[in-house]
Amino acid sequence: MEELLPNARLRIISHDLQLIDTAGVDVIIAPQVPWLPQAVRTCPRLRWLHLLTAGAERVFEFGLHRGSYWITKSSGVNASAVAEYALGALLFLVKRFGAFSEQQRERVWRRYWLEELTGRRATVLGLGHVGIEIARRCLPFGLSLVGVSRRANPVPEVERVYSSDRIGDAVRGSDVLFVALPLTSETRHIVDDEVLTSLNHGAYLVDVSRGGITSAVALVRALDSGQLAGAALDVFEDEPLPADSTLWSVSNLLLTPHVAGTTNRFMDRALDTIARNLKAIRETGTPVTPVNSEIGY
Repeated sequence: MEELLPNARLRIISHDLQLIDTAGVDVIIAPQVPWLPQAVRTCPRLRWLHLLTAGAERVFEFGLHRGSYWITKSSGVNASAVAEYALGALLFLVKRFGAFSEQQRERVWRRYWLEELTGRRATVLGLGHVGIEIARRCLPFGLSLVGVSRRANPVPEVERVYSSDRIGDAVRGSDVLFVALPLTSETRHIVDDEVLTSLNHGAYLVDVSRGGITSAVALVRALDSGQLAGAALDVFEDEPLPADSTLWSVSNLLLTPHVAGTTNRFMDRALDTIARNLKAIRETGTPVTPVNSEIGY
């Protein structure tokens, strides 16, 4: 950061804004933490808010999009990591690694007929940075791919792209559903009973998007009925996931604490995104990864 802003005074804080003088702060770089609205309110000279997240849903929840400052996000910085997680989670489910791990602990030798991915059909909901990286990693496994995006623009890695109002057509007959959508008012609980029952019986779901896009109630019903053979969630409506959540005890459900994009290479990529935005703002007056208030992310 000192190389990017050699003449700037850098202040690193966790949550106690009383410890610093915020009157002269021009730029805030932070994740979507609960104290972010307070930080923005106490910085009257703020010119730029950069999010250390690819998503921006809380900007709108907090009402921060109404300010007279640039808001940018860390688009694509964790796309490859999240895609690796998505394929790893799918293999964990399809190859029954969870069951074998339990057998190892119990010293039990039991064999199963396993499934293959080759020749199966997968739908990728959301063809942004993460969705495209997921699609690229699916191809070597012999999966047939369709996708869903807001504009339905063609994507080389995907055989057919549907618009977001045709999700039912996109998932019908699929064996795998990857969820990689941004969370907006339009996508909240968009993966519901209707979507899940349109999949082939015994399908798999991997959600690496944002909590609230997949309906937890519909997901549990689909797993209990066998409509889904397995699912993996890295995102939840309430984080941390409450200890009394029914999700903890659902069979064939892999839960991870929102870590798909958390790798040792994240900050290097995040700093590169900050640098590209800073360069663009200085040269053109327009950032390269802006938060779009019209579409909600």
